[in-house]
Amino acid sequence: MNIAEQEMENYSRVKNADYTREADVYDSKRFASDLGRFYVDLTNAILYDLLQVRKEEKILDLATGTGRVAVGLAERGVSISGVDLTWKMLQRAKEKVEERKLKNVSFHVANALHLPYKDNTFDKIVSIRFFHILPFVMQKAIVREVARVLKPGGFFVAEFNSPFAGLFLWAARRDHQVIWPRQIKALFNEMIVVKKVGIMLPGVGRVARMSRKAGERLGRSLTFFPFNHLSNQILIVAKNPASVASHASAGL
Repeated sequence: MNIAEQEMENYSRVKNADYTREADVYDSKRFASDLGRFYVDLTNAILYDLLQVRKEEKILDLATGTGRVAVGLAERGVSISGVDLTWKMLQRAKEKVEERKLKNVSFHVANALHLPYKDNTFDKIVSIRFFHILPFVMQKAIVREVARVLKPGGFFVAEFNSPFAGLFLWAARRDHQVIWPRQIKALFNEMIVVKKVGIMLPGVGRVARMSRKAGERLGRSLTFFPFNHLSNQILIVAKNPASVASHASAGL
């Protein structure tokens, strides 16, 4: 194991300990408010629109945490697997599955650096609220591992904090890891970025307080420049290269 690999493994151990302590209050601290619940519902609605899952496809939620995305998509009829490094976070995810009596979602402990799957296993992989806590070298290693388990022509949808949200205010905050356009290019240099979708443009939450339906409609329309980049979070949709598949298509 080289120094970079050792540092990434050490970082994984630290984060595992952090989220083990945080698991019992993770959702209540972040998503218990009206705005927090709206963010969760909006994210899942956008992902459902993007993924356009067919019945036979295999879907993975990478770093599923307490299962917000996996459970939300399963409730919409998507069959999905979720993996996370932290067993205690997965316990909460499994409780949600039992509460809702869902049969189309499963959870497993796994390190994103070494996924326990064969090459070319999944059609689509999503990862929400994960990459923003990682150093760039670790992001790069995980994207390589995602590309390994993703089928040729498959899609990876990953969420990042946008540096342009709030007119660069997030970029100035030291507690938020952001991704700049040049980093997107470097991170996905072996994949093909086909779409960038914004989540939670500043002001969308205020609209949602007045009309939930109007807020969701606005929130699901942030698919074009500059509004996708000005949103708090940005989804990068990348395609795994395939010799036969067309690289020009932006649809999933």
